[in-house]
Amino acid sequence: MYIKKHPTFNHLISYSLHTKTVLLEQGLGATHTLMAADCDYQLDTNNLTHEETFALVYYPNEWFVYEVVWPLLLAFGLLTNLSFIFVVYRSPQLRTQTYAYLVNLSILDLIFVISNTSRRFIEYTSSPLRYDDQLAGLTGCVIFGYIDGVCYMGSSMFVTLVSFERYLAICYPIYHHLVKGEKRTVKLICAGWIYSFVMGLWIVFLYSNISIICIVWPADHIYDRYPATLASCAPLSYYVNLAQKKTYQFLRSKL
Repeated sequence: MYIKKHPTFNHLISYSLHTKTVLLEQGLGATHTLMAADCDYQLDTNNLTHEETFALVYYPNEWFVYEVVWPLLLAFGLLTNLSFIFVVYRSPQLRTQTYAYLVNLSILDLIFVISNTSRRFIEYTSSPLRYDDQLAGLTGCVIFGYIDGVCYMGSSMFVTLVSFERYLAICYPIYHHLVKGEKRTVKLICAGWIYSFVMGLWIVFLYSNISIICIVWPADHIYDRYPATLASCAPLSYYVNLAQKKTYQFLRSKL
């Protein structure tokens, strides 16, 4: 049976089991009702321990995390960020450059909280397997990946702008007083969002492919209700992933 191999496969799917991470490897020599052409990888759980196999599915008491903790985190994130934006809007004395950057940072936090809680809820309600992206599909992988990229890049940009303004105000107070103004602030905010949208496209390559893993479950009735396939968002290609890594290493070496 032909089983597709990928140089980064061992890094594509990982599952946390308390403090231990279980790396999934393809099961060679296994048979499955699906044809090999339908799968990107094949996982034979007979080659794994019971604990490693059980880590593929949600624990019985894990409903509390997704049905209670995640909604509370969503509510807390919405309440705190919206409250901050409302206070700044209602208080003229807070309408400064620093608070303008912080408001945009709060907007990114809102987008990130809503996006990630929505994705986790979709995964939890659509499949009994962890991190199964079959319902979201390739479109969902790209959209959620792009939103994450924009939020990551935008947050770092606006935090940098806040730090830069504080640096100028403390170290070069006269120069900062001369250059600061509403037009300059608006231009920097627009530049921050443009940077976020452009650099988010670079991050989205990490989620622009979807890998189908065919699972051979143990011959035990407790696994009968689990699906035979698992879909996971994956990088577009090994070479794109390698190019991103090299680029980030180069940029960090120059900073």
